[in-house]
Amino acid sequence: MGLPRTMMLVGVAALLATRASADTLQDEIDLALGELRADDRVLQVYGALGVQRIAREQWGLELVDRPTLRSWQKAMVPCAEALVVLLGDDDPLQWVDATSDKPVVDHATTPRREAERALLALERASVEPLIAALDGPKLAPHADGILRRITGGGPGETTRKAWQTWWSTNASAPLRNEHGHWGVVTAIAMATIAGVVLAGFWLRRTAARPSRGLPSLAPPRS
Repeated sequence: MGLPRTMMLVGVAALLATRASADTLQDEIDLALGELRADDRVLQVYGALGVQRIAREQWGLELVDRPTLRSWQKAMVPCAEALVVLLGDDDPLQWVDATSDKPVVDHATTPRREAERALLALERASVEPLIAALDGPKLAPHADGILRRITGGGPGETTRKAWQTWWSTNASAPLRNEHGHWGVVTAIAMATIAGVVLAGFWLRRTAARPSRGLPSLAPPRS
């Protein structure tokens, strides 16, 4: 693979510092989008990492299946469109220790890799931009693979038309993070109730059980 062409400062502190001024979710989305659209490949990777973090924070537990775009996903569709472009950039970037300026051993990434992770995190918001990318020969193989991971299926062919037809039929099916967890919540509630009932039953039996300790002493009768 050779030496990475760009060195990238280690990102945790830097990312937190650049996002300190982001007061709202929309501010964070705008910041990530600006980085994704920048000409600097390092900033583009920071933008992809920002999208991953936002998605992790926004996904929550659903009681019932909800196969639809959330409001935060709708706001991030432009991010998904920018991320798709990065799928064509597989040149490595090396993380660097900010305190010593030395490369972090065995810790490199690429814009394509981080963009793929971000698109997977966005799920439904990524589907249409990925389908649109199927016309480009450089992006099509990556886009098709990510679509199949997001949807858990796909058409027999890999063309844009085949995917549009397949998605129009299957868009109502819940994706991975859209599945409801009512059964899990119900099972936990039932187990909790059963535990409370058993504890109460045990306490009643303990209270009614005769004492098995030493006989009590009493003064002799006169």
